[in-house]
Amino acid sequence: MIKRLFSFLGMLAMVHIAQGQKLELTAGISGNVYNYGGTGSNTQVYSGSNQTFGKKLTAGLGAQLNLKLVDKDGFMFNITSAYDVFKSSASVYAPLYFYSNISASSATSFIAPLYDYNASIGTGTTTIKEISVSPLLGYRLKRKKVSVDFLLGAEAGFIAEIKTEQKITNDFYYHPPVVYLGNAQAYIKDTDWRLKTGFSVNYHRFGATASYAHGFINLRRDKDAFGYPIQGTIYSQYLQLGLNYKLF
Repeated sequence: MIKRLFSFLGMLAMVHIAQGQKLELTAGISGNVYNYGGTGSNTQVYSGSNQTFGKKLTAGLGAQLNLKLVDKDGFMFNITSAYDVFKSSASVYAPLYFYSNISASSATSFIAPLYDYNASIGTGTTTIKEISVSPLLGYRLKRKKVSVDFLLGAEAGFIAEIKTEQKITNDFYYHPPVVYLGNAQAYIKDTDWRLKTGFSVNYHRFGATASYAHGFINLRRDKDAFGYPIQGTIYSQYLQLGLNYKLF
């Protein structure tokens, strides 16, 4: 189904090219806020976990190239190639007896804290560096020197690098900052597929953009590196704002 969608959008692009439509190329930079949804996403994770797929929106950056084919009636085909850094985060916690340095002789004075299973000790962050391709269909509204482009389509995100780290900031039990690195690559698929929509407001050669994308496949692998089933589903989602410049 995914291959058919991309083939269909590619055929539409060839039709536009054959009809000799206007060709535009823009370059841009953007900021994004990104997180995960689904039953496998979380607001809290255990200390030492490799699966920090947080629900907390976290800021990242990106750069894009947009190639547009626009016909005389305002209909367009847009293909975007982008490099983005996406981040999500969650609180890190642990039962206090996992990391307490209180001696057994004094433990009777700390019975309540020792059973506080929600003690926050820091923040966990997953960082994804991704190269994406987005074929989009759209329509342009134009009035004098200002135009507005509305776009809708799909996005394929190819994960180049993924890193999970936990920064421990609880100075009662540690000497912060302490950073633990995890291996999230064993839990995540190499390619993410998303639906994407957005718009841009253009004036002369300059433009401002906004877009939203939501994953429609479970990004988690079926099994981990040891062959054990991975429970729960996660879906990526992000909101992106940017600026671009028309090269031609």
